[in-house]
Amino acid sequence: IVSPADGIQGLRIHRFEVSPGAAPREFRLALTLIQAMRHESLASGLVQIALAGLTDNRPARHTVGELLRRPRAQLPFSFRYFQTIEQNVTLPADFEPLEVEIEVRSSKLKSPVRQNFPWKLPASPPL
Repeated sequence: IVSPADGIQGLRIHRFEVSPGAAPREFRLALTLIQAMRHESLASGLVQIALAGLTDNRPARHTVGELLRRPRAQLPFSFRYFQTIEQNVTLPADFEPLEVEIEVRSSKLKSPVRQNFPWKLPASPPL
């Protein structure tokens, strides 16, 4: 996990997963960040996660901070090798998520790391 095959050093997004939460319209977002091949210092900063999708067939976007009713909230991180950040969110009733936009900011980065992931729930086991 900390020495990727491409040999590129630095802070990067390793994985993003969505899973159902305990309540209706609740979901657990799990983001794993890694510091590839460079472990002499801590990587720290803030992550902004936004969900892009549709509300009444019109484009809509919600940040995790907005969904938590703290509009400017971002998720902090601090690690040497890797860290998984988990956050539960409840989606508005009329919102259909399609994509997740992730932006990682750190003083060690010249520019933010950005990556988009499709909104994809794990397959249900067969009955």
